[in-house]
Amino acid sequence: MSSFRIAQISDTHLRQQPADAADLLGPDACLERTVDALRAHLLDAVLLTGDIADDASVEGTNRVRTIVERLGVPIVATPGNHDVTAQVEQVFGTNGVTVPGWEMVVVNTVIPATEHGRVDIELLTDQLAHTDGRPTLIALHHPPITLSTHRWFQLDGASDMVRLVTQHRNVKAVVSGHLHQAFAVQIDQVSFVGCPSAWYAITHTGNTWVEARDGFVGANLYELNDNGTFTWQPITRP
Repeated sequence: MSSFRIAQISDTHLRQQPADAADLLGPDACLERTVDALRAHLLDAVLLTGDIADDASVEGTNRVRTIVERLGVPIVATPGNHDVTAQVEQVFGTNGVTVPGWEMVVVNTVIPATEHGRVDIELLTDQLAHTDGRPTLIALHHPPITLSTHRWFQLDGASDMVRLVTQHRNVKAVVSGHLHQAFAVQIDQVSFVGCPSAWYAITHTGNTWVEARDGFVGANLYELNDNGTFTWQPITRP
């Protein structure tokens, strides 16, 4: 059995001006350490799921690309609520990546100048109709399954999306960011997987959320196998 390996990096939050190089907990250093941790794995692509630049700057977005390009594989990016869609597309392009035997559907959930997100169900329905029954991975910033009840961490249309993807028997995984907290929930045949932030962790409890200094940070690694199965593992940032 062969597999296609994708690293998901999320919520990097670089800014226009680089953080102090001596600050090992700054966003720049944390992204570099996350990339270093991923070097130990044979990768075929990298997926960036939003909040690439904390201040929506093209400079911060470009530095993320420069750091992640060190992995030497194609990069697919979708924006988060801190990003400007046009800038993400300008820096990373709009081309996807070919996964043998699979489809990757990238969904933009951004509402400009708004923390929470929205999914266009009609567009997603059309995208899934073109997968022709191939096993499918969906990537987006705002999670349709969330650990939080706070409005900032919600996705408008989430229940409709969950209903849609679980009805499509070929959808195997929905991967997201935004929460800065890793999680995995299985509904029918679909794995809903949340990616940690490369910078800092958050713990969500109901309507409250706090920075978790001892929380998990890093990235996720996915294997899309040619028999249609999907596995994942968290990668700890040193």
